[in-house]
Amino acid sequence: RSEEALRAQRAALAAELRLARLDARLSQRELAARVRSLYDHGSTSPLEVLFGAGSLGEAMTELDNLNRLTSVDHEILLQVRSARRHELQAKVQLAARETRLRSAISEAGAEARSLAAVRAERSAYVGRLASREALDAQQVTRLEAEARAAEAKAEQLTHTPPAAVLASPVDLRTTQASGSTISVVSTGYCLSGRTATGIPAGWGVAAVDPSVIPLGTHLMIPGYGEAVAADTGGSIVGGRIDLWFPTCAQAGGWGSRSVTIALH
Repeated sequence: RSEEALRAQRAALAAELRLARLDARLSQRELAARVRSLYDHGSTSPLEVLFGAGSLGEAMTELDNLNRLTSVDHEILLQVRSARRHELQAKVQLAARETRLRSAISEAGAEARSLAAVRAERSAYVGRLASREALDAQQVTRLEAEARAAEAKAEQLTHTPPAAVLASPVDLRTTQASGSTISVVSTGYCLSGRTATGIPAGWGVAAVDPSVIPLGTHLMIPGYGEAVAADTGGSIVGGRIDLWFPTCAQAGGWGSRSVTIALH
């Protein structure tokens, strides 16, 4: 809108400049015509008028005409000077408007480029969101398949007879049904990869002896929190569990401790 206003002002000043130039040309032509007239007929002094007049009345009339011509010449000169000043002022104002208009056009172009960049960034962001949503959907599908495979593996391991005797006594305070508690020796490990049930190793994964704690059982472990029996190990026999930690330092810090855990 500001750019349109500047364009309108520039058009008005351009029209005014054309009129000023025309006025100046007309005044210059009138002045040139007067100069040619003086050159052709010569200038007349008041003394020449007095000596050339046949009577006093004629002399007064000629002097009055001479004064009027002198006044007209002076007025023509003033008109020429005024027209030139007007033309110069119009040129200066038009140049200033041109500068402001170019600046406004440049700013408008920069703003348009900035808006185009913002729109492009928004489009890219929407595209990234769409890709992320598609990736999330693929991950959900993969995790569901892994969960089904882990469940099948857990079922298989649960029905497999233990290969060794219990390494420590197991104190089941109630049956192994939901809500029971059990005293075990807990240690920590920090291995990466997949567990015996096929799920990735991570926080909350506990390695157990499936003959004592069925795979898939949820455990509440004091000092550690919620865990799931989702892994096995050659040394995890009887009343022993192994809890996953993200670093070996944390696993070592857990050490070996006897805890009473709740099964649910």
